[in-house]
Amino acid sequence: MKQLFLTLLFAFGVCSLFAQDVTRMDSLTQVLSRQADSIPALKEKVDISVSGTSLKEFLRAVAEMHDLNLSLDNIPPYQITNNFENVTIEELLVFVCSSYQLEIKFLKSIIILYPIEKPTSVAFEYNRRDDLISFHLAGDTLKHVAKAITDSTGYNLVLSQDCRDLVVHGFIKQLPFEIAMEQFGVSNGLVVEKKQDRVFHISPDVPETMAQVEGQTYNNQNERRGTRRVSSRRNNGYAGGGGFSFEKSPTQPDKLNVDAEGVSVIEAIKTVSKDLNKGYFFLNEPKGNLDCYLVNVSFDDFLNVALSSANPQFSYSIRDEVYVIGDPKNLDIYESHVFTFRNRSVEKVSESIPAAMKSDVEINEYPELNSLVLTGSEQRVNKLRSFLEQIDKPVANVLIEVMVVVINRGASLETGISAGIADSIPPTQGQVFPGLDMTLNSESINLFLDAIDRRGLINLGQVTPNFYATIKALEQASYLDLQSTPKLSTVNGHEANLIIGSSVYYLIETQNVTGGVNPIITRTPRYEKVEANLELKIKPFVSYNEDVTLNIAFESSDFIDPTVEGAPPGNSTRKFDSKIRIKNEEMIVVGGLEQESTSESSSGLPVIARIPVLKWIFGRNSRTSTTNKLLVFIKPTIVY
Repeated sequence: MKQLFLTLLFAFGVCSLFAQDVTRMDSLTQVLSRQADSIPALKEKVDISVSGTSLKEFLRAVAEMHDLNLSLDNIPPYQITNNFENVTIEELLVFVCSSYQLEIKFLKSIIILYPIEKPTSVAFEYNRRDDLISFHLAGDTLKHVAKAITDSTGYNLVLSQDCRDLVVHGFIKQLPFEIAMEQFGVSNGLVVEKKQDRVFHISPDVPETMAQVEGQTYNNQNERRGTRRVSSRRNNGYAGGGGFSFEKSPTQPDKLNVDAEGVSVIEAIKTVSKDLNKGYFFLNEPKGNLDCYLVNVSFDDFLNVALSSANPQFSYSIRDEVYVIGDPKNLDIYESHVFTFRNRSVEKVSESIPAAMKSDVEINEYPELNSLVLTGSEQRVNKLRSFLEQIDKPVANVLIEVMVVVINRGASLETGISAGIADSIPPTQGQVFPGLDMTLNSESINLFLDAIDRRGLINLGQVTPNFYATIKALEQASYLDLQSTPKLSTVNGHEANLIIGSSVYYLIETQNVTGGVNPIITRTPRYEKVEANLELKIKPFVSYNEDVTLNIAFESSDFIDPTVEGAPPGNSTRKFDSKIRIKNEEMIVVGGLEQESTSESSSGLPVIARIPVLKWIFGRNSRTSTTNKLLVFIKPTIVY
């Protein structure tokens, strides 16, 4: 049961680690691609074959051939055996980081590789009675594995200093402890020696002679070709231990070429400073060793790499051409600098600074001077100044011209004769021109009938006194073309808001009755407001090629006649949100609404109202058609 549990735990852990590693490699690939613009060597091709070579020596050789500034601090003594054909250095670094659990960070043009600190996930089982051990290891560091095994088995695993951070793998099932340790060492390039009872010493298995880098072709600017021997540099008598050499760049006298392997950080700084006649003073002595290969770097860049190797928190300040080096918490290396913005406002800039850059730097805002006062170590202040210089760029103003076009068209036609009897005699009234809309009472109609009778044409008789007739032949047309052309200006990335509208007030009367023998009625008038607005919100974003992306929110409302007598006026609303991309000074339609409606109605005597000619005499017909259009045009113009 325990074995099944361990197997399932191992499988789950491998799947999780694989998914995390894929995500990490995708992120690392994107970072290297962005840095390739400033470090062109990352795109150079490599053809190289290695076997049993130290990873440090291999990367150092690649860096030297391609003029890369590469720092290899604290990398465990991994060995690499592989064949690379027609791959870029960028792809090579991604492979190395994925295979050996390394991470990359950049310090200007310097590439720093360092191991990832991972918590131990050792899963093993030990049978003390039979001295049998089983374990699954997947990407654990040797120091964590040794501690877990020592705590659980009672065997003491003593590690040499240069293999403590080695990432190890292995699968052992039910083997005696001594045999299991021997196989574990073979599979991970380690030598496991039994020193005494229950004490084992573990050290890296490094061959005396290093393999040759075979068949590599370099296509850099010097066209260096052929093979190169990668050899381990021994202590050359340098006081700091390890291997160390540097020289002034032959092409740039103020630049350095530095090659260091396992050298004391403090001794490296002392040696370079004395040779370059740079004054220095240590407030705190940096610890640790330096592994790097740097080409054409300044003394300050070298100092940054060296201090990063010793303690990432260490910094320096320059006082009268003397480098004061130590912990930035020491006020002796603090300085204050006033950074004045030339192209933008200081308002809210401190909120945009990354938290990592603000660490250990005090930032005070002075709106009166349009400046920030930066207080901290010179190194961190200079990094922050460099960032502020990058964002202190001229910001474009955007003039936005908006044209809102409203077109309303309407037409109506009403014809027919209607007649009936009213309770009282209606008056004769209406209009004859420009359209016919007349109501005739019985007197007018009888006068007309008498005139026909006197002429002897026909005798139609008389109508009753309460009879009336309405004759209609009326055609109406309407056309409205309304254009509004508001203009807005705003700074790139900030919203502009425009509201144009009108208000209508309507009366609401409240009646209160006060009780008593003689009730008193009190009426209180109150006026309420109804608004109809044209509201426009636009936020522009200007790209590097002067294309403009606009976030648009548009809302237009109009008054309409109330549907109930005495009610407040109604309100019709048109609204849309949009995001568009448009070239500078071009016009585009960003929204529109076209609405057409047609209605017809007729009434008359049955059957007769359907006859084409008679229905116009013995019926009543109406036809109405309307067309409404709303179009919104926008034209952005960039103004510096």
